[in-house]
Amino acid sequence: LTSVFVGVYGLLLLCSIRALAEGEAAWQSFLASLGSPLMLGLEWLVLVATLYHAVSWFAVTPKAMPVQLGEQFLPGSLIAGAHYLAWIAVSLFILYFAGSI
Repeated sequence: LTSVFVGVYGLLLLCSIRALAEGEAAWQSFLASLGSPLMLGLEWLVLVATLYHAVSWFAVTPKAMPVQLGEQFLPGSLIAGAHYLAWIAVSLFILYFAGSI
């Protein structure tokens, strides 16, 4: 069910690109609509559902993608931990280039 919220976020991104392409007035109107209480509630709901979605997928990753070295398999915690580290690194990279940090 959380993938529905990921899809809603994708649609929101598409709407933002369309508004940006339509010009300054459309972009400002879109930004103003994002500040409404209904949209803020939806944005928080989408954020929480998307974070839960990511965490649940990372928890399943060791089962879906076991890594074998010789006769041994890597522990699931190492595989999931590598995904979390990659998530943090990509997030920091995006925040850095967005000027947030």
